[in-house]
Amino acid sequence: MGAGGRAARRHRAHGGVLLRPAPVTEATPIRSPLQGTVVAILAEAGDVVERGSVLLLVESMKMHHDVVAPAAGRVDGWRVEVGSAVGVGDVLGAVGPSAAAAEPGSAG
Repeated sequence: MGAGGRAARRHRAHGGVLLRPAPVTEATPIRSPLQGTVVAILAEAGDVVERGSVLLLVESMKMHHDVVAPAAGRVDGWRVEVGSAVGVGDVLGAVGPSAAAAEPGSAG
């Protein structure tokens, strides 16, 4: 079966609508990967960041751990400050959509 066969099956399986990834239109939460203390905030609200950019540092067991952007976009703001205690999965801030981050080849 050719490449069109797979798309045709998907088309029929979903009521005649081909599913495509939707553009990011809402903020993506930035969550703490571990329990610890925020020791540095490296990106400010309004900064445009790439997915994987280091945004802040959390200290746990005397080691600093990177907290990275879960998506490309604009840092909407922080719910924590340096010295804040955080737990696993706590929302630290958010990355929202940014026209600059969405444009291919844009330098943030």
